[in-house]
Amino acid sequence: MGAVKEVFNKCIDWVKTTYKKCYNWTAEKLSKVNWKVVWDKFTTGLLIFLMASPFLVLAYILLWFSDNFTYFKRASQRDALFLFSL
Repeated sequence: MGAVKEVFNKCIDWVKTTYKKCYNWTAEKLSKVNWKVVWDKFTTGLLIFLMASPFLVLAYILLWFSDNFTYFKRASQRDALFLFSL
């Protein structure tokens, strides 16, 4: 997790310099941002995504082998054959 936090800190530094240059934000205004809350939300979202990814892959595999999806695959192949036969 140390590497992720290091990248996150670099992103924070980039945001600070960008907002300082583009929007003329002062150091006082940037210091009011609660970076701990930002870090907590970022890691929570990352963990939710990582935990949901295997389920999304499993759902896609189940959908691939289901009868309804097979029907649609066959229908699209049939349509493709029809178009190529013209």
